[in-house]
Amino acid sequence: MQARPRLLFAALLTGMAVWALLLHPVSASAPARTTSSEAIEAYRSAETYLARRDWRAARVELLNAIAVDGQWVEPRLALAETALRLFDPVTAREQVDKLGALGVPRGRYAHLLAHVEWMEGRPAEAVATLAAGPVDRRN
Repeated sequence: MQARPRLLFAALLTGMAVWALLLHPVSASAPARTTSSEAIEAYRSAETYLARRDWRAARVELLNAIAVDGQWVEPRLALAETALRLFDPVTAREQVDKLGALGVPRGRYAHLLAHVEWMEGRPAEAVATLAAGPVDRRN
């Protein structure tokens, strides 16, 4: 009987994570601070690939944008999401950790952190992360 609640919990968490990833669009906004045109061009190219659901090509462009401007938050958020779509929790974890180090409010990436924790086999921590809040309304 113990396995059934765990299975239901895992299915519910999986469904929520997949729904969030599929319905959450990557921001099409320009950077809030000055960044190079090369980074902006790579990010916009990534947005085009994301719209086409070409996750691998988008990942390359997001890595290019980050290589040019490692302090720009939007490409890191998008790369964490894209990595999760590619079932790559290691890259997603790296980006989430870097977002925290950059001082990004936790609410902007809490949903990504929870998804990473779930993919790492720590569903209780994932639920605790989401329950601790806040989670940005955009997510």
